[in-house]
Formats: sequence, structure tokens, C-alpha cells
Amino acid sequence: MTDGKPWEETVQVSQKTKGRRFSHKTLDRRATVSSQQTPAHESHSTSHRQPLELKGFKFNLTEDKILEEATLHNNYVYVDKSRLTGLPQFDSISTYDVKDEDHEKLLRLEIKNLIKAAELEGPYLFNSAGRLKLCNAASYEELSALGRRISLDISVIALDNATMVIENRPKGNLVSMAVGSIKHPYVRLRREYIMGEKNRSTDPEPAEVSEASRSLYFALVDFVTGSIARLLIRTASSSYWGSQTLGLLARLAVKLKFLSKSSREYAHSAIRRVEDTIHSFQQSDENRTTIVIQEHVEGKGVEEKHLQMDNDLIPDELYFSEGFVRRGMLHGLFQAAISSLLQDPTRQRTPGDFRHHVVAYETGFNRSLVIVSEDRDGYVTTASAVALTKTCCRALTLVKENIENLHSMERPPSSSVHTDSATESCKISLNWAVKPQDNTKLPGDNMKWPHGLETQRVDSIVSVMVPLALSTPHVASVIEDLVKFSMADSTRKTDEPMRRFKHYPIEASCSVQTSINARMQKNTRKQDPDTVSINHSDLIGKLKAGGKIDSEWIEAITTDGTSNSARPHLPVPLQELARYNKEIEKMEEWVLATTNVTVRCKRFVFFILCFCAIMITGALLLPFFVKNKLPGVDPFQITTFTWLVAGVVLIVAKGRYVKEWPWHDFVHGRVVCESVSDLADVTGVDKQIILMKLLHNERSTALVTRGPYNGMFDRKSEGSSEGFAIDEPVQLSTMLASGFVILKVISYHGEHLICLDARKGNDLDYANSEASVSMKYLSCLEMSNGEAEEFVSRRPNRTSKTVLHLSENSIGWHKMVGLFVGDAVFG
Repeated sequence: MTDGKPWEETVQVSQKTKGRRFSHKTLDRRATVSSQQTPAHESHSTSHRQPLELKGFKFNLTEDKILEEATLHNNYVYVDKSRLTGLPQFDSISTYDVKDEDHEKLLRLEIKNLIKAAELEGPYLFNSAGRLKLCNAASYEELSALGRRISLDISVIALDNATMVIENRPKGNLVSMAVGSIKHPYVRLRREYIMGEKNRSTDPEPAEVSEASRSLYFALVDFVTGSIARLLIRTASSSYWGSQTLGLLARLAVKLKFLSKSSREYAHSAIRRVEDTIHSFQQSDENRTTIVIQEHVEGKGVEEKHLQMDNDLIPDELYFSEGFVRRGMLHGLFQAAISSLLQDPTRQRTPGDFRHHVVAYETGFNRSLVIVSEDRDGYVTTASAVALTKTCCRALTLVKENIENLHSMERPPSSSVHTDSATESCKISLNWAVKPQDNTKLPGDNMKWPHGLETQRVDSIVSVMVPLALSTPHVASVIEDLVKFSMADSTRKTDEPMRRFKHYPIEASCSVQTSINARMQKNTRKQDPDTVSINHSDLIGKLKAGGKIDSEWIEAITTDGTSNSARPHLPVPLQELARYNKEIEKMEEWVLATTNVTVRCKRFVFFILCFCAIMITGALLLPFFVKNKLPGVDPFQITTFTWLVAGVVLIVAKGRYVKEWPWHDFVHGRVVCESVSDLADVTGVDKQIILMKLLHNERSTALVTRGPYNGMFDRKSEGSSEGFAIDEPVQLSTMLASGFVILKVISYHGEHLICLDARKGNDLDYANSEASVSMKYLSCLEMSNGEAEEFVSRRPNRTSKTVLHLSENSIGWHKMVGLFVGDAVFG
């Protein structure tokens, strides 16, 4: 950890700055992995070689190489070997009368810290050096104030960088992108530092960081940058990836610590500078750039334009593009990590109101991994793209290492530390299971092991909350964009490809919740028995289509090498699993067309044809054997009657399963099914399992569906008589096992259900409780209006359930209640 002394010796405070905040909750619903900011060069592949083994891997991180990337403005080499020097600096502190030599010393200091943190194997814990002790109001308030201060300083840095880009005015769309990034940090800094001073609103104005608190500020910055560095270098490996990312993080840390001396003064300077820059543009230019600047700053809602890398850009413009886009992504990661700790005054939250859950579980028949995260504000994100789930699992592994270490070192407070009734606590829980592949037994982590920890130390909370905030799907999406941007970097291309690390499939859940938040949530849970928190749901290892989500379903195959058929005394869940796997094998042979599903039923057809052939053959031979042995009986009449019987058998057999069964299909032993009921009758597969297959794999098929219960399908037929009929409601467990996440929300119009789509083929989806913003969701707006359809099951128990019909609706809400687990079916 860097303390404040080297900074005091080398830095003299001066007068200018700027700021901006990249919101970690700003994303397009159902976005692809590549954001609009990132140039999508799909021709680049991650690697044609086998993935690397992370355990024991030696990271090639050298101080000189990282410093070279951190001081790229001094020596920027383009792909054609042209060299540029003396370029403007991103994250600069030279404008505050800091000499370049002193800046380089500070960079080297931060680089050493980052290398040490990044290469550390095992836990990486936060240490406040005794400044933050027990979980009480004073510690929570100090932590929240520092987190808020760091978040504001990130806004100052981002505004600085955007202003620098606009002042240098490179060509292309980068100016529009820089202008678009100004609005949020500009408005935020004005509200915090200018409007707050004038109006003295109820929002507490952030206090300046005292000299005594600067060491804690430095420690928190070091921990967040170190946590980000550890995750980034474990995401991919190349000769330039680690140096690039650590160089950017080092510059960010240097400027943050510099701004901590007088954040308010630097924020005022940043605001003045961006206003002067815009004014000079308005005075000097009447081109499109001026119009874009005016429209964005005045809030006229012009759509933001994003950078598209092309071959027409000259090297210095590529320098601006590369630096601005990468820093924007890193600022987003930093804001996501730090916002988990700070108090948001606009939501009137109590300091210490912390809650964060992340769950990784499997869906579908191919055990596709889904990541679901939920924070204290009810912001839920889901991801099913392989690249995103791997990054989330990598981050969860770092969380796991910290929790394991905290579990072993956590001790009750000593007698020297005073505890009273005002001391709060925090519960940290982790459930972990590494999934074996190809029936290979993995050492140590192939079984679930719940870890529970209750702590009264703020340091322990920070040690888990920060890396846990980096394990969300949105953060993984930003990291994936950052990796792709480096892979597509045409400015300084190398022959070495980016390589990824080997990934072991896991199922896991991690939860952090303070006692303050638990008390606030308690009443809500009591009042609504139809919902649970995501971390309390049985998503891991218990999702079976058509079953109860709290049943003891076993989703793991034993690894002792013995087949199920060789073990007649298997427990009931394993017998059910064997039947389940057998049904999966049946479905692999199905052919899904646009409006129907073709399945093979050769055994049935063969049996019917053989039965009829035997009858007819016997009837034909009967006259020759009987002859005149039966007086008054014409044997040929028996033959004729047998032909009639065979014809009736064939007609009944052809009408047994489907309404129309052409002779061509019948003779070839296949049947074309046009509804779920027909498909279940022909194959014997449970209807809910059929529905799970159709839902989970919808994006990889061309099947078009029709009602009455097809609300959750994307492709619906325009006519009522066309398409594959979904004539069976979908149970809750089937929806979850298919990849949907069903949430109950409250708006000003009542209670609603919304569905997040984490099925295979849909990378990222999210739900944010913003009552003023309406977004389209698959939802049920009328849950209890007395007009809901009642569905009576045809199973032996003939249970009656409410059918909740789903459709695409624009909806906004102000409260997320939780994961819906009510007794209902969907249509």
C-alpha cells in the first residue's frame, strides 16, 4: 500500500482539473458482448492454441515495459514504424506544476504496487491499518464518504480526458464521443460542488479528505486498482495485454491520489475548463462538431456517436482514440467496484446498507452456465454468453480465495476492542462446486462446500465486496470489450495472439449482506411469500423442468465410473436422473422445422406393419390349410374379413398420434408433430421437458409457434392456424431451467412480473428499478385481477394453477421485490 509521504515530497498542488463518471448501470438491454464503443473485428480470434493453465502461470510483468505503456505519449510507435513524441497526456498532472520526472517517480511507485498485487497467488485483502475497525455507524460513514470522494474524483479525471480530446480536436467521430461523455460527469460535479454550495440541499456535501484520511484513501485506491489488475491479467495473456492494463491503472492511481489533496478545488477547475472549451468551440466553429457539442451539453437528446476505427485515421488520432476508449472502460470498472461501498444520498440509504448477490448455475440440457447478480438497489443483470460467464467465474474464484482466508483468520473481537449494541455485523456466504468434465475427478473442488462467515470488521467487508462487484455480468461485458479492443488494436499490432486461460465449469453462489440491510429486507420478505432473494433461491443443482424448485433434484452424475444400469439400488433422485438423461437422448434425433417437429417412431410402425402382415399372410394361407374342413364356412370370406381388420388397424394406428399422418411418412417410420401434446404422445417425453428444449434452444432453430401458451417465445406466427402449437402452460421450474429469470416488481400501477432472458444465444440482459424510465420486457402486468385463467392439470392429482400470460410491454417500476417462486404456470 502506498502511503501519503512520497506524494507530499514530490507533488505541489496547483489549480486545474476536470471530471466525469462512467455509470456502471448504463447499458442496452439484451446487448451483445461487443459494445458500441468497441470496434468489432471478428476476424481476430483469441487463439488457435490450447488455453493456458492459470495455476502456476508466470506473468510476464516488467516495470520498464509497463512504464513504457504508461508514458506512451513520449514514444508512440505506429504499425508502419513511424514514431510520435510529445503528445498530450491522458490522466495528466503536469498541468498542476508537477514535473515529468516527479510524475515518472510516482508512476514507478504505483507500477511496483500493481505488479506485486497482480502476481500475488492466493488471497488479496484490504487493510485499513486499523483506521476502520468494527462495523458501526462511524466506520460505515467514513468508508462511504471516501468511496463517494473517489467516485467523484474519477469523474474529474474522465472530464479532464474528454476536455483534452476536444481541445486537440482529432478528426472522425471521436470528438462526438468525447462530447457525449461530458454530460454525466459535468452535471454530477455541478450538483455536488456548485449547486450544493448554493442551496445547501439535504444531500450531505462530500467533505474534503483530511490528512489523517488520505492514507485510508490511498489504501482504498490501491485495493481497488489491485483487484482490477488481478482480474484483468487472469482474463487473458499476451506480451502487451498486462503491460497495457497495468500502465493505464498506474496513471489512474497517480492522478486519483493527487486529486485527493484538494478535490473540491480541482472539480471547480474542471467545470470551468470544460465550459471554456465549449464556449471557444461555439465561437470558432460553425460546423457539425459545434452543433453536437451544444446539443449534448444542453441535453437535447442527440444520439451518441461512437468510435469506428478505420484506416484513414492518422497516428496521432489513433493515439487519442486508443487512450480515450480504453480509459473509459477502465473508469467503468473502477466505478462499478467503488459504488458497491458508497452511500447514494439520492436513495436515502443508511450508511452500512450493503447487499450483493452473485449466482452461477446451469440451465438447459447442455448445462449452459448462467450468471445472475443483484445489488442493494434491486439492479439485476444476467449473462449466458460463454465469454462473459468465464470472466465472471474467474472473478468469483478471486472472491472465493479471499473468503477462505477470512474464514480461517476471523476471530471474535478481543477484549481490548470495545463492542456495544451499536456494533453491526455482516454475513458472508459462499457455495461452490467445480463441475468435472469427461468424468474426470478434479482435485479438491469437485464437491459443494458451503462457507458461512459473520464478521464485525469493515476490512473483511471491503475485501469481499470489491471483487464481488467485479464478478457481475456487466463488468464482464466491459472486460470483454477491453480485451477485444486490444486484440483489434491496429496501431501497434504484434504477431502474438491473445491467449485465454483454461476454465473449469462451476456452480456457485456468493452473498454479502450487512445486518442493517437484513433488517430492512425482513419485513418485505414476510409480506410477500411468493418471492425470495436470489441468494436464497434453489437455482444451483436443483433446476428440473416440470419439478419444484425446492425439490432434492440431483443435477450431477456420479464419477465412480459405474453405469446407472449396473446399479439397481440407486437412490430415487438418481433413478429419476437416469430417466431424464434417456429422454434427452431421444430429443437429439428430433428435426425442428418452421412449423413442426419430425420424430422417428420406427418401432411403432414396424410393429403395426408386422402385425398386419402376419394377419394378412395367415388369412391368405388359411384357405389352403382349412379347405373343406369347416362345413358351411368359406375360408376366403375369413381372408376378406382379415383384410378389413388389417385396414382398420392401420387407420387406427395412423390416427393414434396426429391428425394427419401421410403414408409416405408412415412407411418411413416418422411422424410430423404440430403441437406439444402430439410430441409428448409420440415420444413419451414429459411435456415440460419438451418445452424446456424448445425454449432453451429457440435461437438456434427456425421454429415458429402459436398459442394459446406461447407468450414466452420470440417467434410467433401471424395466423392462428400456422406454427407449432404450444398447448401446454410452462411451469415455473421449466422457465428457470430454460434460462429465464422471473422477477416481481412494484410500480405505481401495482405488482408485475418481468422476465430476464438468459437463454443460450442471448448475451446480456438487465433490470433496473427506474420508475421514470419505461423499457420493454417480457412481462405479466395483470397478476391478480380476477380474470386470470385457471389451468387444471391432467395429471393424476389434477391440481389447479393460475396461468399468467406473458407479453412484451413497456414498463417502469420503483421497487424490485425479488425472484418469483409463486405457484403459477405461464402462457
